[in-house]
Amino acid sequence: QTCALPICLSAIREAVRQSGLTGVDLESLLGDRKDRSFIAVTFLALLELAKRREVEVAQESLWGPIIITESAPEGAHA
Repeated sequence: QTCALPICLSAIREAVRQSGLTGVDLESLLGDRKDRSFIAVTFLALLELAKRREVEVAQESLWGPIIITESAPEGAHA
């Protein structure tokens, strides 16, 4: 069963909010789901949230975990 985009957007927002400063990794968002459509829609939702600057996405090493954190509020950068 595919995750509808609005539902995935909400699920990612909630997971990031609950994770606090440590962030949440993409693999934990996907869980044990292996179906390509679910993975694709979840990744698309992640890209949309990053485009809207609601989240920040980082990967520190090649093949390393993709970590999603809440974006800093506008004007909060030093």
